[in-house]
Amino acid sequence: MQDPPAIAIIGAGIAGLTCAHELAAAGMAPVVFEKGRGLGGRVATRRTTEGAQFDHGAQFITTRDDDFRRVMAAMADAGEAVSWFSRDDEPHWVGYPHMSRIGHALGAQRNIVTGCRVRSVTPTDDGWTLALDHENVGFDQVVMTAPAPQAMELLGQDHPLASVLARVRYAPCHTLMVTSEDRAAARPGPWRPEQGPFNLIAREDSKPGRPPLACWVAHTTPEWSETYLETDTHQVREQLAAAFCEATGVPPDRIAYTDVHRWRYARVTQALGQACLQDDTGTLWIAGDGCLGPRVEAAWQSGRAVARAIRASI
Repeated sequence: MQDPPAIAIIGAGIAGLTCAHELAAAGMAPVVFEKGRGLGGRVATRRTTEGAQFDHGAQFITTRDDDFRRVMAAMADAGEAVSWFSRDDEPHWVGYPHMSRIGHALGAQRNIVTGCRVRSVTPTDDGWTLALDHENVGFDQVVMTAPAPQAMELLGQDHPLASVLARVRYAPCHTLMVTSEDRAAARPGPWRPEQGPFNLIAREDSKPGRPPLACWVAHTTPEWSETYLETDTHQVREQLAAAFCEATGVPPDRIAYTDVHRWRYARVTQALGQACLQDDTGTLWIAGDGCLGPRVEAAWQSGRAVARAIRASI
């Protein structure tokens, strides 16, 4: 009986974790490499030493695909997700008790190496070599789920897939995180201001299971972030904090904490329109929301598509 291939997955976002989950269910043992400390990519949560927490990436998850709808329902049954609110009878899911719980649920009991940056991906006679921070490791197959510009950097501009990946477009976003000493201020649910730099403002403590602290997350518009993409973080934080107070009515002297996170590849604005990519060797795969579009569900579908293609090829 042939041994299962050694498979590396680059990136522990939703696509990478889904791919790992599906391959493991088929008896394989992929290794996931993640340069950061957390799981879930932009389905993320930031915590402070004072006990505040912010879902500073995706604010909620919606479902259109029946299979993904069942995945979220199963997470809800397991106490890992809950509906924050419904619109047109469609649940808007959040992780419970924080958004990053979604990634941890998908990555449970998987071989995930966090805090490990992949420096390059090089073809060999019998597979691929990943150059890590302190060693080189060989694999039979590689699945890349990083944003397209980062995947291109790893592969090199001469790789045949580079010109395809170059078609993917992203919009950036700055996320302001705020705590206030005034819990009564501002409305509880998410809303979209008609003016100013923010595209969406959400009251974090309105979500089920969150700490009883007045916490907000405010996402900027793509246009604002494009303008201030390389601006000093301190200056960005000051501008956005002032705009937040104006938008919400929270007095500046009641602000207890602010921080900013920049998402350079926050939202896909032009996707490839296909679930995944495969190179000519049949052993290198590209997955992620850049393939199908800017939704958590799209990343899940892409990761599943790669896993199923690998399983079918063995």
